[in-house]
Amino acid sequence: MKNKTKRLLLITALFAALSLLSGCQGKASAAENEKTAYEYGMELVATAAEMAKNENFGAVYSSSEEIQAFTEKIAAGNYETPSFTYQISLPAIDSIAASLGASDLCDGLSETLREQLNHQAASVIVSQLTASEGTAALAASSIYRANKVFVCRELEADCIYLYLFENGYPVAVTFAVGENGAVSATGTFVLCEELRNVSSAEIPERLNTLLQLLGCTAKLLP
Repeated sequence: MKNKTKRLLLITALFAALSLLSGCQGKASAAENEKTAYEYGMELVATAAEMAKNENFGAVYSSSEEIQAFTEKIAAGNYETPSFTYQISLPAIDSIAASLGASDLCDGLSETLREQLNHQAASVIVSQLTASEGTAALAASSIYRANKVFVCRELEADCIYLYLFENGYPVAVTFAVGENGAVSATGTFVLCEELRNVSSAEIPERLNTLLQLLGCTAKLLP
């Protein structure tokens, strides 16, 4: 009985310590000089690359030879400095649905559900770029996915930063903007061969076609 009580006290103390720590971290991140969205995005690029380059990390999720083939190609890349970075703006989900000839897709949805769909639009676009390479590519990109939550008042609306590399696959970082400057971001490898090893600032044809179809606009960042 005493051991059980001690264990309960220990668990309670650990939870209290974790709560205190997370509270302190939250205050610190809000108080420190904010990084730019580009810098936060590059942190996610670095994390996703570290995941792919660590053999043990991928082995936790899958032993598939097809996925392993993509992993090796990802890991062979250099993701320290992008050749070019595009900021992709996202139209409302109603506009996307209309551009796909499904204008009635959102009929009957509440504002809450529309908002959820709007936040998910970015990840849908990113998935579409990888989907053309098959299910193994989609599975691999979902394994090496980095997430981060932070405060960044620079961003006023959801968007995608697409980091293109001269030696490696691109990484798409989706930014979902919340209240009071809070941002939830996800970095994902875009396993599309046409977008791999890009050395020209010109938007690749497949990406340009998809953006035009969905009514998105892309801006080259300095």
